[in-house]
Amino acid sequence: MYQARLIRFFIFHFAFCISRMSDPAPNTELLRALGRLVRGLSALFWGLPIAMIVCVQTAKTDWFQSLGVVPPLLVTGWLLYGLWQLGHFQKQERIWHRALDRAKLFALVNLGLSPFLYWWNKMPDHPFFVPMAALLAVSGLMSLDCINLVLQRVSAMLADET
Repeated sequence: MYQARLIRFFIFHFAFCISRMSDPAPNTELLRALGRLVRGLSALFWGLPIAMIVCVQTAKTDWFQSLGVVPPLLVTGWLLYGLWQLGHFQKQERIWHRALDRAKLFALVNLGLSPFLYWWNKMPDHPFFVPMAALLAVSGLMSLDCINLVLQRVSAMLADET
């Protein structure tokens, strides 16, 4: 009887001394996707104005003449990279990925057409370079519109804690 009381005392005593279990481990896949989302948004935030400056200066001035077609390729590739990083967030959302795929398509077209800015600067009267530069301008505007839609979709998906 004494042993039974002693065992019961220890069981109750230990039940109160055991600390709570810590919070469950965070979802590593979600954290990785959120990290890529932030990286992609940052690339878009910094890349859009820089891409505009570099592409206009490549087409109109000789600032980047020594670098050739590399500067417009780099900045349009930077935008495509940012959109690619956004693709790892909320893979199950069809509307979000449809808008993102459209923006990626226009960013890829911009990447392909960006060398024509340099060539148009060098030979402005060439009959092939003028329409390609105009197509890049139209594609750039469409890309901005698609990126705007992507940003609207991502802001709708993120939870509002206020």
